[in-house]
Amino acid sequence: MLQSIGDPDLNIFEISGLAWAVAVDRALRALAAEPEIDFAAYQQSSTALALGSLEPADTRRLDAELREAGIVGPDGTMPEQWLLAVLIAVSAPIRVTVVARTGEHSAHTHLGLAGGHGIAVSYRRRIRTTDAGTAVTGIQDVVEVALFEERHAWSAVRRILPGFTELQAGPGSARGLDSDRGLDGARTPVSPQQLQAVGSAELQQDVKDAVLAPRCTVHLDVVAAPPGTAPAFRAADLWHLSEKLYSVRTSGDDGGRSLVMVDVPPGDVARELFWRLLGAREFLAGSAGQAAQR
Repeated sequence: MLQSIGDPDLNIFEISGLAWAVAVDRALRALAAEPEIDFAAYQQSSTALALGSLEPADTRRLDAELREAGIVGPDGTMPEQWLLAVLIAVSAPIRVTVVARTGEHSAHTHLGLAGGHGIAVSYRRRIRTTDAGTAVTGIQDVVEVALFEERHAWSAVRRILPGFTELQAGPGSARGLDSDRGLDGARTPVSPQQLQAVGSAELQQDVKDAVLAPRCTVHLDVVAAPPGTAPAFRAADLWHLSEKLYSVRTSGDDGGRSLVMVDVPPGDVARELFWRLLGAREFLAGSAGQAAQR
């Protein structure tokens, strides 16, 4: 079922996952000549091949859903606004991925930011943890597509986070600026597998239980790259929320790094997103300056 949802900072639509895949397919075909689009690679993708095998009745149903959403016009063409949105979604110089897990559910959002504009595509899953790892048991057949000004990126991320005060608080709630971010001046991506590997041996006892049975975990990943290049800037962060909000960080030198839990205030997720995006923009500006001097 299609639903348009009001939000002071976001223009949000809910459509089926398959309808969104068709919308992306239509846009990529219309934008095939753009330098940012590797259309030949897309044509060989599993998504393109699957959409090519749809029955005519399914295609008509999806077309009707896209028309109802205003993503395509009555004649089946896509307005410029949505062509730009898809272009940003698939080729933006700044990309943000956030995953929030609570119990047997996870929420995912993928943001693309470019030229003052942003798009977020979000969906939810049911999951189960087994001895072999985490298994997906179901995917909600609804995606949220949010269009927004780039300055409202936090609003797009906050929307998928659980309603805990520690996670929903804005960046102004967190004390200080960036001087206390790292224990040794460096932060590196942290995976759940790394966390489990050192959890019982190296984490402080008073937070070990919080690591093993959190109310929620939040993963943030920010990448940036000039157009036509592979991602060259990457920053990743991990939080665990139990009785307090903890940031998972690295400590030590390259020969002996370990993971530690640092108690952080409400709003730390928002603040860290702000600083990561600032770093990504500075990286892109520096790359553009270097290119101009060549």
